[in-house]
Amino acid sequence: MSQTFKQKSDCVLFSENWLEAPLRTGAVLPSSSELARAMVFASAIKPGARVLEIGPGTGCVTRALLNAGVEEKDLTLIELSKSFTEGLSRDFPAAILLQQDAYQTLKNLSHGKKQFDAVVSSLPQFVYPKEKREQFRDHCLEVLKPGGRLVQFTYSTISPIPKRKGVQAIRSRRVWKNIPPAVVWAYQPTYAAP
Repeated sequence: MSQTFKQKSDCVLFSENWLEAPLRTGAVLPSSSELARAMVFASAIKPGARVLEIGPGTGCVTRALLNAGVEEKDLTLIELSKSFTEGLSRDFPAAILLQQDAYQTLKNLSHGKKQFDAVVSSLPQFVYPKEKREQFRDHCLEVLKPGGRLVQFTYSTISPIPKRKGVQAIRSRRVWKNIPPAVVWAYQPTYAAP
């Protein structure tokens, strides 16, 4: 019963955020559990992985990451919305939570060491110009450990992240049990043999 109530309150919270800033929120409803599982599957993470989640919203994908064996202390969440961060800090107190603009935070993180096994993003990429999406891609790839993946979902069938030489892009089947149906993309650098 409480899970149903939580889902209803998540839907209301998403709708309110979307009405306040539709281009920032990008979705009227939270991701379904099926989409969240598809994103975790595409990330190819293993228990003990360190994950950077961008745009966690109400935490649907975050919960799927925890169910896959990621420890809460190994999660870094970047969320701009104050109303979303209030719930995230309550629900995931051991995670690192940054209430900041993801693009600027990624730029700052990319100057450091490769620290994440996966970057999982729910940002509405198509509202941004191609150059900004290319910068996003490059900054995400810079913070990934070798073998790590950038995962992004979209409602479109085409890649939301511009493709680049040396980066493999893998598309999932359409996730029909999501409103609207979505596709998950995984991006991974390809390394030439020495």
